[in-house]
Amino acid sequence: MLFVWAAWSITLFGALRVASRTRKYPFLDDWMLLRVLAGEQPVTLSWLWAQHGAHRIPLIKLVFLTLYNHFTSYDFRIGVVFNVAALAALAAGMILTARRVRGYTAYSDAFFPLALLHWGLTAVRWNFGVHYVCWTVVATSFLLIVVRHEGRISLQYALLGALCLLLLPMCGTIGLALVPALAAWLLLVSALEWRSENGNRRGSLVAVLGGAAAVGVALAYPLGFNFTSGSRSEDFMLGLRIGVRFLSAGFGAAFGAVPHAPWQLIMPFLVVASLGGVASVIRTRRSELRRGMGLVLFLAAMGCLALVIGVARGGRAQMDIGNFEHHYGILAVPFLSWVYLVWCLYYDSRPVGRLVQMSLLVLMCAVFCLNLYVPGDPARFRDAEERFEDDVRAGLPAPLLAERHLKLFWGEEDPDEGKVLVAEGMRLLRRTGADPFRFIRLD
Repeated sequence: MLFVWAAWSITLFGALRVASRTRKYPFLDDWMLLRVLAGEQPVTLSWLWAQHGAHRIPLIKLVFLTLYNHFTSYDFRIGVVFNVAALAALAAGMILTARRVRGYTAYSDAFFPLALLHWGLTAVRWNFGVHYVCWTVVATSFLLIVVRHEGRISLQYALLGALCLLLLPMCGTIGLALVPALAAWLLLVSALEWRSENGNRRGSLVAVLGGAAAVGVALAYPLGFNFTSGSRSEDFMLGLRIGVRFLSAGFGAAFGAVPHAPWQLIMPFLVVASLGGVASVIRTRRSELRRGMGLVLFLAAMGCLALVIGVARGGRAQMDIGNFEHHYGILAVPFLSWVYLVWCLYYDSRPVGRLVQMSLLVLMCAVFCLNLYVPGDPARFRDAEERFEDDVRAGLPAPLLAERHLKLFWGEEDPDEGKVLVAEGMRLLRRTGADPFRFIRLD
């Protein structure tokens, strides 16, 4: 226990150090939300539900409203600190869940903080990574509910499961991909509970209502939605290969730089072997039917997500070798967690189960070390921010600042749109009195 919680503390401290050195000014998507964050546009249900890029993200917008205001001086490092804190809390919950199902804490449980907080994931470097972090927390929490399910559904677990299922579509299209399979498990469990003698009728009713509500939100999601091709792969087989590659994206950017390395076969092999283990348990132990089916359906939901990302972002993955893992890696961590928890839950008393868990720890130690440095060191942000602040003190107007420092605030995608949004955003931040924007000349 001392070893595992020491690993958790050290990884948390290291991730917070990285978070403190990330961008403190808005970047890319942040500028699109500034009109509401700065108070110039009111918060409405239509704004919360409005499409943002290829997603609807009402939950993420609410988090932004909480994090960015005059109390926090619109310092966008707060978002990265939030990401780290949320992932650390999730790692702690997974450690406690492993202890509950096993009966004790094992050395290998240090796997969880290493998997969630290594520096090859965009979540510990980018403010808008909160989009993916919220999804990861909600999806993995549902997995923990499945793992903790022991034959009967309690009212507490029914409420938590229904809440997670309702929040998934609120995290974007990536959450929508998980709803069908996870709703099927919740409805299956509630039906079995309702039919059993002395079943928890209130719990099953809550589960049914939660599952039905989530399905309703999923059906309403496409209404009025503008589907664009973006970086979609026109080749389905290429998208399928990118989906298989996504299984290993949790290993981070350091591994993604070598797209055809043998390590990409590790996760598919572990997933297939673990699925076989779950199937064997379901066949031989009827008492594990509900939990086993939950694990199978969770894997099916994640497989659906992998396919969606492979097809929808296959073009980007081919263009940005290494950035794919850096950007989407946190979404693949539930795959790793699912494998670990399967062997912890069903095979911990056997040598092969302990070997798999310890092997995953060793692998994640290597992943953590190899990702200690990835391209895009935060120190370069500090240099660019200092040059921007020098130009503010020199009296340059907002349009010229937006043009001169576009790479710092927007990157290289759609520069004409970026110049307009950044200049407008600087005007909004000037009205809030946030430093150093309050000193900017407007024209």
